[in-house]
Amino acid sequence: MAASILTAIDNMLKNGTFHQDLGVTYFDRRSPESKVKRLVRQIAKLGYDVTLQPTAKAA
Repeated sequence: MAASILTAIDNMLKNGTFHQDLGVTYFDRRSPESKVKRLVRQIAKLGYDVTLQPTAKAA
């Protein structure tokens, strides 16, 4: 986390830009495929095997 903060500060100082908060809903606004990949990685890091199967769409 500290490295990410330092990288962001370094980029802001080099480019003369300001920090723009992406907001609390940033990850919810991303594509569903990106969200699924991120969540699967998080679950795998917790030590679980993940198998996904799409559900039938409700009519």
